[in-house]
Formats: sequence, structure tokens, C-alpha cells
Amino acid sequence: MTEYAMARRAKLPWLLGGRPLRPDRGGYTVTMREDEGTAAALDGLRMSRCPRSGIHLGWGSFRNLDIAAARGSSRVFLCDINLHQFRIWRAVRPAVIAATSPAAFVDAVAPTLPQHPRLRMFSTDVREWIGQELSRRESWLHEGSPERYRHVRSLFCARAVHVLQLDFATAVDAPHRPFQRLTAQLANLNEHEGHTLDTVYISNIPFMLQQPVGFFGEDQSAKGRDADSTQQAVRHNLGLLRAPGVLLITAEQLASTSRDNDLQWRTRVMSLDQYLEPGSG
Repeated sequence: MTEYAMARRAKLPWLLGGRPLRPDRGGYTVTMREDEGTAAALDGLRMSRCPRSGIHLGWGSFRNLDIAAARGSSRVFLCDINLHQFRIWRAVRPAVIAATSPAAFVDAVAPTLPQHPRLRMFSTDVREWIGQELSRRESWLHEGSPERYRHVRSLFCARAVHVLQLDFATAVDAPHRPFQRLTAQLANLNEHEGHTLDTVYISNIPFMLQQPVGFFGEDQSAKGRDADSTQQAVRHNLGLLRAPGVLLITAEQLASTSRDNDLQWRTRVMSLDQYLEPGSG
């Protein structure tokens, strides 16, 4: 039995190195502050999808499910380092399996999501917050496009959605070699089941890793990270995922609407090869 199969059976994230963080702030459900470019990015992903068994790999929130629905992904790997994000996915899985429609899912998941610490959201009501996705055109929960929810639900029902504890900026010389282990599992899926890596979503993580203070208020320098070593690690780890045709979805550039006291990011899609070219990103 593979490592992620054992973790899935135990209802735990597949641990690829280190321990998850337990910050004093909750995890994400709906993707926040990445609106600019999102509609065009998801429309492009939907129109260019190929009838093949493609894997989606990404960090963060429901944007991963937006992408999986757009691409018709055959497997999904949801990565994070925040314990509270794993608690969110643990609540989402049974709610998706039980609910046969987007609205039923919202009703089922809202009361089961962890509340301590508070979810990261622009609302005081969880049901209202997630319910907004029912009318958002690009969402996997859009009621006008029920095939998206059906597809995502089929992945959860088929146990084809895997949760990984994986630090995007893992040092090149990390002792457990987590990204090498991940690429070995992806190669195994390709060889034995015909699934190939198709899309990778990195949100605004590269931007945040360059800041003195991280996502969870942590001092980046206390982790022994500086801008140069972090960028080297990020590009090295993404380079291990490099394969023909892999698309990268990134929101690391500030949007035109961004302000110092209200940062916003622009969503873009490009080939992973293009992103890894010197001077790009």
C-alpha cells in the first residue's frame, strides 16, 4: 500500500516532511483577494482541457476545486502546512460525498467547518460566505454549471482527492526529500494508472515567502530563510515537477487594484516551463 493510501485510510494528511503549523488563525475555504484575471484563467483552462487523465496539484483553498472542475482532473492533491486547513478538508470530504447538489453541500458543510480559530473570511456567517459561491460564475459550486460539482463530487467519492502536508519552500537539502518523494508517487501513477500531472496552483505563496512576515505572522528569518534561498528552493521544487504540458496557475503578482493596506493579486496561467525560465515568474 502506498503512503498516501495509508494516510487516506487513516483520514490524515499524507505527511511528506516535518510537522504542520498550528497558527492562531484559521484556514481558507473560498479563495480571497485573487479576483483579477481569475475568470479569464479558468475559462482558458476549461477551453484547453484535453480528454486525458490529468492530475491537479495545488496549495490553499477552493480555488483548487475550481481548477479541477475546469480541467476535468482525474486526481487532486491538496497541499498545505496549516493544520487548520487540513481540518477544513476533513470537514469538506464527507459533506461533498453526502450532498448531491452545490446548495446541499453548502448547507451540509457550513455547520461542520472548524471555528476556532476563526475561518479566514470576509463575513460573520459561514453559510452566507460559502453560499456566495453558488452564484459566482467561475466557481466549482456555481449552480448554473452543475456538472462542475458533479465532477468534483465524483473525485471525492472515488477517493481520488488526496491531502498532503507539504511545505512549498522546503529547502533543497531537506532531510526527508519531500518533493522527490512526491515526484516518485506521480511517476508511479503515470506508469501504472496513466495519470499525468496537468496543473499546479501556487496561489500567492511565492510573494508571501519573500516578505519578512509570513502567512501566519511568523518571522521568516527565524526559519533561516532569506529571499534568495527561498526563491532557489521554490524554483528547485517546481523544477522537480517539470513535465511536458504542465500548466502553472499563479497569483503572485499584485493586481492593478492592490493597495498597501489591501493587497490584491492577479491570477495568471502559463506553462511550468515558461515560469521556470530565468527572469520569469
